[in-house]
Amino acid sequence: MEKDNENLRRYSTEAFRLYALHGKDITTDDFNHWLDCQAVSQTLSLFRSEGKLSIIEVLECVYFKDPDKPLVKKDIEYRVINYCMNHHVGRTTVYRWLAHARSVFLSLRNHDKSYI
Repeated sequence: MEKDNENLRRYSTEAFRLYALHGKDITTDDFNHWLDCQAVSQTLSLFRSEGKLSIIEVLECVYFKDPDKPLVKKDIEYRVINYCMNHHVGRTTVYRWLAHARSVFLSLRNHDKSYI
């Protein structure tokens, strides 16, 4: 189960990064990438409509930063720490927001979100 959890976390993280790179108007032959970008767009729209702008801001600072560069070890952790220091928010809160965003994305993509 832990392996499934890690795979879904990576998949959803990469979907947010793909969206940051291409936006919702992605032009690709891969229909699944297009569906991923649509689900990310819907996730962001949902958060906007619910007034959860802090979650969008965290996504932009953590997942949307340098989407054209591959992630290296500790990138996300360092981005979370940087966000926390600049916005006076606890790391646990930021990780909870990221997990919530991944969970919403996975539910929109019809994946089992119970692993996240």
